[in-house]
Amino acid sequence: MHKEIKTVGQTMVDPEKVKYYLKANRWITSRTINGKNWYRSHLVYAYYHYLTLETLQMFLNWGFCIHHRDGNPQNDVMENFRLLTHGNHISLHQNESLCHLYRQDLKTDQIIELVIDQKFSTTEAGKFLNANNSTIGHRLRKAGYKNFGSERRPYWGKEGDGNIKYHRIKDKQILDLIINQRLSACKVAKILKIGDDTVRRRLHKLGYKNFALKGSKFPIWGKKEEKC
Repeated sequence: MHKEIKTVGQTMVDPEKVKYYLKANRWITSRTINGKNWYRSHLVYAYYHYLTLETLQMFLNWGFCIHHRDGNPQNDVMENFRLLTHGNHISLHQNESLCHLYRQDLKTDQIIELVIDQKFSTTEAGKFLNANNSTIGHRLRKAGYKNFGSERRPYWGKEGDGNIKYHRIKDKQILDLIINQRLSACKVAKILKIGDDTVRRRLHKLGYKNFALKGSKFPIWGKKEEKC
């Protein structure tokens, strides 16, 4: 348990004398100050403008927030701050996202090389190219690619491509492991290196159903007419 720092009256805090930790890609105080964990950006802004925390909290309650000009929420320097209302802040980020979608310097060939050839995830490719992962996915779909995996295990490729794991893995392989060897969908997913939800979808598509009772550790896959 972190100890709370309690102060009396009007509070001004030197941001250099406070300890922080990363939370949701932003620096936040490791101890509560006046009953609240503060973002480092708030403390820096307040200290630079000689504002007490009570006055800053009043601005925040009125619907103001601090925007990072360079888009890096960890770069908490005064030159990088801009005080905006929540509405203007949301609009600004929406416009930035639209600009990302139509960026001229972002080449689709670069994205394909990273995601398809080098097997980067869309998030990793986005960080490498300084773009949103949604923008990476948008460009890939526009180029005719599709995610044949799951959200947790994405696998991008084109329809009919023989190199795609989704098409390469035959239904016979899944049936042999599930029906004959009595393995669970999770174990089959690990063996075939695909998502367990993909295994279940393929089985349901073939007309199979899990007849095991809820809470049972042993799955019983079969067809309705085969049920005893």
